[in-house]
Amino acid sequence: MKKLHFGTLALAFALFGTALSGCAAADGGRNFIPGGEAATGEAGVDGGGGAMPSDPGDTGDAGDVSDGAQTVPAGQLTAGAWDDNADYSFFKGLFETSVTIACGEQGSEEAEPGLFAAYLPGEDRKNAWGMSVLNRVEVTVTDGEGNPAAGAKVVLEGEGESLAAFSGADGKAYLFPQTAGEYTVSAGYDALVPAAADEGGRVAATLSEARSYTKLDLCFMVDTTGSMGDELIYLQAELGDVISRAEAELDADISLAFVFYRDEGDEYVVRSSDFTADIPAQRAILAGQNAEGGGDYPEAVHEALVEALGLSWREGAKKILIPVLDAPPHAALSGQDMRAVYGAKVYEAAERGISVMPVAASGADTLTQYLMRSAALLTGGRYVFLTDDSGIGLSHEKPAVGEFTVEYLNSCLVRLIGELYDGVPRPAVDWRNDAA
Repeated sequence: MKKLHFGTLALAFALFGTALSGCAAADGGRNFIPGGEAATGEAGVDGGGGAMPSDPGDTGDAGDVSDGAQTVPAGQLTAGAWDDNADYSFFKGLFETSVTIACGEQGSEEAEPGLFAAYLPGEDRKNAWGMSVLNRVEVTVTDGEGNPAAGAKVVLEGEGESLAAFSGADGKAYLFPQTAGEYTVSAGYDALVPAAADEGGRVAATLSEARSYTKLDLCFMVDTTGSMGDELIYLQAELGDVISRAEAELDADISLAFVFYRDEGDEYVVRSSDFTADIPAQRAILAGQNAEGGGDYPEAVHEALVEALGLSWREGAKKILIPVLDAPPHAALSGQDMRAVYGAKVYEAAERGISVMPVAASGADTLTQYLMRSAALLTGGRYVFLTDDSGIGLSHEKPAVGEFTVEYLNSCLVRLIGELYDGVPRPAVDWRNDAA
């Protein structure tokens, strides 16, 4: 089998300067101002107090939950979404260091590390939390007529590595070896066939048939610690509505699961409800959750991920894991460094065809953003983040992304779940124009 060679990423430590009369400063690369002018929607009220529904007596719809005397209707939280695989060079730029050169009597240089520079993979990959995200192999899997082959296994081998992933509904699979080099790539359903690279380095495999998904496994992995209290009742309403709309809008055999987690020393660390087609029963379990515990900032994310991977995911289903959280996992537990262990679980999700689509709530910091975006990248998922436009909850850190549309969270999730399930692109609808 012919080996495919994938080039090495050269991290840019470039000097930029502009010779201008007088004194001027030159921009040394991308300026990743979190949020910046990214959103197409206008910023709303900074919801420091956690706004309540404008009409507490509204009976709402299938997504409503009750908080004492308050009924919270769905369609209030606002969010944005970003696909790092769609703009991979932008993502890699977050690890780069830029240098600004200023003119003057003495002249000066100032290095500006990229937002994710602290997580550059080293020899032990500890700072990168066991993940290698800077060498990507994108593989397109189709049949002889060019139709996307969903759910095909794709294997990359070479340089002492063996990685596996599954093609999405669009026929694309993403693999991330630790280093650049020569690799063999193969893909298929029951038997694997070799992939080939064209002159432009694009890798493709052609199968005798192209399958599509008919089953959808959805698992929501929800942080229920006290810090989620500013938004949890709203999230319960939104997620309930997402489930109802996914049932109504997608031609899919849907199975639903939940994992709820807190932290060590709380009433519980992790508890779950395994996959079932009994959607009303699962929605009742979701509505019964409350926010408590979690004394420090990191939470039991790793334990929840282990629990989620151990659920009864169905073979051949489109598998989507949706973490809803505001804090990262613990870097160490009981004296053990957990960073590489966490990364290994993300790779396991990719190898089993589970797409991770995190939802970052208020309080999510840069580390949380790095971990969640990397998980989405490695598994072919999407990164979703709440915004301040709704005025609900505490302030939300704006992620370093490009231009995006502010949507209602429920509409955003239904749209993305649909795209991951059937591969059909759906336009994002600005929240101010969303009548859903």
